[in-house]
Amino acid sequence: MISIKNKLKSCGFIIASAVVVLSACNKGTLDIPSNNTAMPVGLSVAETLAAMPNDSLFSRMVIKSGMVATLGNKTLAYTIFVPDNAAVIASFGGTLASANATIAALSATTLASIVKYHMLPQKLTSSQIVHGFPNLQRPTDIILDPTNPLVRMSAFPSKNPSNNLYYFNNVPLTSADAMVDLSVIHHIAFISSPPSRVLKDTIGRVANLSYLRAAIARADSGQTNLNRFDSLLNFAVTNMTLLAPSDVAFQTLIFGLVYGQTLAATGSPATANTQATAAVAAGPAIFQSPTFFGALPAASVRGIIAYHLLAGPNAAGAIQPNVRVFTVNIPSTPTFVKTLVNASVAVHPGIRAQATFTGPFATTVTFRSFGTFPPGGAPYSGTPASIIAADRHAVNGVFHIIDQVLLPQ
Repeated sequence: MISIKNKLKSCGFIIASAVVVLSACNKGTLDIPSNNTAMPVGLSVAETLAAMPNDSLFSRMVIKSGMVATLGNKTLAYTIFVPDNAAVIASFGGTLASANATIAALSATTLASIVKYHMLPQKLTSSQIVHGFPNLQRPTDIILDPTNPLVRMSAFPSKNPSNNLYYFNNVPLTSADAMVDLSVIHHIAFISSPPSRVLKDTIGRVANLSYLRAAIARADSGQTNLNRFDSLLNFAVTNMTLLAPSDVAFQTLIFGLVYGQTLAATGSPATANTQATAAVAAGPAIFQSPTFFGALPAASVRGIIAYHLLAGPNAAGAIQPNVRVFTVNIPSTPTFVKTLVNASVAVHPGIRAQATFTGPFATTVTFRSFGTFPPGGAPYSGTPASIIAADRHAVNGVFHIIDQVLLPQ
């Protein structure tokens, strides 16, 4: 079915880089309208937030979190993505009373993690947020390894070239470039809470991804260490994007594969329908059924899973699953994106992605695969897969639930 499967069978996915982001900011310039909000002269970041009426709720969070001393130190350079009062209210229940109650209820430790996640330990103006697809990875003030302060959780400032808008992860900026001593404040539309679980754990909690989990287990047959998708998704210090087909998407694929192969073998539509219906009725366990191996061998499953992990070159040029793509990073024009398949098949064109924006948000995001189902169609000509649940954020990546299984060939 998928000739690419033999090349993927022994594909190695070891991640040797991207554990810590230490590179300097890009230094290109952009001609953009910035809201250079007038700030009190000579104040620290903490004092500035306390002096701004529209930032009073976030200032309360800073105070309760114990971050006043850090943000009161004028010798430190930070980029602070600040949710103003309207953004905090929108994030914490929709009313001022609910926002105040939430801040009062949250522990200092929890508030500290939220505040630190909005802090980049360097000054990054909007003119320095120059990037292509997908975004700009930068360390936050959250330290992941207590023994090594350089190992930090990342956040992802970006500018989408389709609408010329700026984002912090998938959160739009509402104003930019308020300079405070060595630091800079950008305001954002709502709070972007730090993720607390890795992709494996997060996916394991989603009910309609049971077939995906079973497919990953099948694809990992005979693999070890980070060559196993399960281990890769559990590896905290990396940066991935997974397109996660729903259970219905896998059921559709399984039905079609079994139907087509049974029909070819027997010539009987009735028998084909019976066998295909039984295969779907078996549920995710079908991936461990020896009777199903002919319809979808483990190597083919491995190739399919690899095709759903977006990828890019590392510093040495090797293709790795090292990009975190939010929906707001996807251009409005069709764009080809590499996948982990390219680690073994460099010439593969990848997946074609496209977003439709309403205001600052991507309201429709689709992906077209090289392979179509049923087989036989022209590449990228089939009905595109659509995101049905977007921007599910984890410590080591982001995943989007899609309504079709994409085929690499």
